[in-house]
Amino acid sequence: MPVDRAARLAIDDINAAGGIEVGGKTYLLEAVTEDTEADSAIAMAAFKKLIYDHEVKYILGPMSSAINKVVQPLCEENKVLQLFMGSFPPTEDDYYNFRGTLIGEQYAPAAYAARYIRHCRKSQQK
Repeated sequence: MPVDRAARLAIDDINAAGGIEVGGKTYLLEAVTEDTEADSAIAMAAFKKLIYDHEVKYILGPMSSAINKVVQPLCEENKVLQLFMGSFPPTEDDYYNFRGTLIGEQYAPAAYAARYIRHCRKSQQK
């Protein structure tokens, strides 16, 4: 729900500003929502509905790695860009699949380095 609401707010702002121009044509965006219910079978049906019935070209979701592993091949074969929220990294064969979150192994080293630098600076100031 929070991701859906945030996307809709962003879409409202983009459309209010005139939409998006691509190749000399202007497009207004529309949100189409399906709930995966964190269930693989329901997720596959939801993604098929989005891709085949609504002909979407971009999907924000799913919100879990387990569900993404099920629906990702469908997005790849239909060339649908997908920004998922999960912990497993896309592979080199995932051309249309992007992870929208950072996981511990990615941000922890930078966070620890920043903390160490702050600690050293405080020690030097004393």
